[in-house]
Amino acid sequence: MQISRKFTTAVHTLLCISSFSTTRKVTSDFIAASTENITLYDIYRATETDHKPLFGFHNNPSVQCPVGRNIHAVPDQRLAVAQKAFEDNLRGVKLSDLLNDLQHILDQPK
Repeated sequence: MQISRKFTTAVHTLLCISSFSTTRKVTSDFIAASTENITLYDIYRATETDHKPLFGFHNNPSVQCPVGRNIHAVPDQRLAVAQKAFEDNLRGVKLSDLLNDLQHILDQPK
């Protein structure tokens, strides 16, 4: 079994908090700079613990029904492509991107 980088990123983050909290304010910007490229996909995988496919049909369709016995042959491939596109999109967005977007919104005059 290979442990993902989520574990080591969490350890790194906790070490930063422990090491620097007595001498400086440990902000999310500081942690993000220290842990480098955390993506939304990393957060998704860390928080969505069941790791099941996003889409699913019931597991026991009737083999008597022509639609039921073929239900997985039709949409499963397309839904797998959709899930991959979703996950690839999450891989392309870093936490630092969201922090920059948020800062831009907060900097707008009210």
